[in-house]
Amino acid sequence: EGGEGRGYASEMLEIRGELDRQLRAFLQGIKVRPDFTGELKGLPSHLSELPNLLFHTRNGPLLGRFFEKDEKSLLLRENFLNVGCDDALSILRPTIRSFDSTGAFEYLPPSTLALQPTRVLLVDHGTTLILWIGSSVAGPVHETLRRTCLDEAFRIALSRCPIPTVLQITEGSVEEKNLVHCLNPGHRDSREEQITDFPTIHDADREAVCSRLRGFAIVDYSMREYFRSIFRS
Repeated sequence: EGGEGRGYASEMLEIRGELDRQLRAFLQGIKVRPDFTGELKGLPSHLSELPNLLFHTRNGPLLGRFFEKDEKSLLLRENFLNVGCDDALSILRPTIRSFDSTGAFEYLPPSTLALQPTRVLLVDHGTTLILWIGSSVAGPVHETLRRTCLDEAFRIALSRCPIPTVLQITEGSVEEKNLVHCLNPGHRDSREEQITDFPTIHDADREAVCSRLRGFAIVDYSMREYFRSIFRS
């Protein structure tokens, strides 16, 4: 079993390496290179999402290093080609809705910087819907807000076939680790880069969030670091 595990990990490493090479060749072909901040400028509008999707594909539950031995991820890889287009895109790159007390929501980038204590988030990963509850809104006074978000999760789940799993996790819980590794580790970037990618971080307790997330020992690059790295290899 150990030999099989090592062989599988080696295969996944090779697949990620091939994705890196293909992305580098693609960017070179259209004469686009990351600047010193890791930002890709000059991408044609119809291709602007492709590098972002490839980044999340190689780091998320399909191909990511953290998920190599996860049984649910093994099943997800087997079923990926059989799901609809919208679900497939959500599996590759999750969507995040942040809810307020009125039930209204805004979409946030799929970054670890979204995991702020004052937020209730609905993370849609195609076959899984995750309700993430920040520590500041986990008490009884915010029960209505949490219920609104949970109701929306079940509404979405019941509109799909097969029905996705709905999970509820809280900030700092053991289960949070899987979610963190599905997101762009934006907490690794510089303050200026974080504000560019995630403007609302300007008024948030960035240091508290970044310090907590470093405890997960995330070794994968942020998206900006990754784009810089493929031109160094």
